[in-house]
Amino acid sequence: MFAAEYIAGYTIFNDFSARDIQGEEMNGRLGPAKGKDFANGLGPYLVPAADIDVLEAPMTARVDGEVWSDGTVDEMYHTFADIVEHVSQSETLFPGDVIGSGTVGEGCGLELGRWLEDGDTVALEIEGIGVLEHTVVA
Repeated sequence: MFAAEYIAGYTIFNDFSARDIQGEEMNGRLGPAKGKDFANGLGPYLVPAADIDVLEAPMTARVDGEVWSDGTVDEMYHTFADIVEHVSQSETLFPGDVIGSGTVGEGCGLELGRWLEDGDTVALEIEGIGVLEHTVVA
């Protein structure tokens, strides 16, 4: 079987990271970095892989209604199948496991030189899946 055949569906995954803390952790090669089970949002729906052309689906990240990033999966260097194949080389994958693909578009706040603040509303949207929205509480 090809890796793509193991992908049940697609949803939106928001990985909130405290980049200032993450930077300190990475200097000492300590801390969870991206391998963490907290500060994540998932949803609003799981769309079966057969029901969406995820390569062409427009994706937008907004903060308080302002577009910070947009793009499509087709612009990513690695496909979802590539990511599944790579992860499965060192990890045992089970049905229901979730794998985040990384940032789509122009980048995250760190790459843009922008920081989230208390009260900001972050909305991630993928056409055909929906909108995942969170409010930052510091």
